[in-house]
Parts: sequence; C-alpha cells; structure tokens
Amino acid sequence: ATTLRLASNDSVTFNVTNVGDEMSGPLSITVTSAAMPEFAIAPGGTCVPGTTALGGGDVCTLLVYFAPTTPGAKLV
Repeated sequence: ATTLRLASNDSVTFNVTNVGDEMSGPLSITVTSAAMPEFAIAPGGTCVPGTTALGGGDVCTLLVYFAPTTPGAKLV
C-alpha cells in the first residue's frame, strides 16, 4: 500500500499501461472508495473513459482529483 498526503484540490497522476500485444477496447475507468465522492476522475489526463483504446505497450494518464468534504484520512 502507498500513502499519499494530499491537500484539498490536489490530483494524483496514474499511468495506465496495456502490457499485452493486442489493442484494447475503449477503457472503462471508475474510481471506487469508501470516501466517495471525495475522489473523482479529473480532466486533463490522456485516458478518456469510454473513448481511449491502447495498443500493445501504449500508456495513457489518469488524473484523480481529491476534494474532501470532511476532515481526516481517506482511503481509495
């Protein structure tokens, strides 16, 4: 597990990689957390849910936005 210390309105970049040799279908991306809706997919990444498909070895980026509504630690 990794701990990230984020301030309000920060985002974290995740790389999504197709480690296979074949083209993927359109990506289906969701953020799930007990702390929802304090985390969400942010605009600005190159992974577009429902649109982006990755060729073998291709990478796209996903930004996850943190906007807490309550104080304290959050788990994603």
